[in-house]
Amino acid sequence: MGVGISGWRLHAGPFINERICKYLASETYLECPKPPDGIYIPCGGWGSIHSVGLLERDLDTTVITWMNAWLWSAMKRGKVAGSIEGVR
Repeated sequence: MGVGISGWRLHAGPFINERICKYLASETYLECPKPPDGIYIPCGGWGSIHSVGLLERDLDTTVITWMNAWLWSAMKRGKVAGSIEGVR
């Protein structure tokens, strides 16, 4: 399993939009010597939820944010039936 960590030392806070989030996540992913199993974006801001589908499509990998993990957990606990369809 490959792991890539990037210290995004940015102080722009909520001013980081989905385009910048996608760029930072893509650069970190592509800099890894071996392709990681996926990308984890811990912040729910930064337009990260809008970047998930684009990153999964462009990098052919799985992207997790706290928001989609939380939604998946809520759906599972609520016994929501049916498949979850993504970009991949």
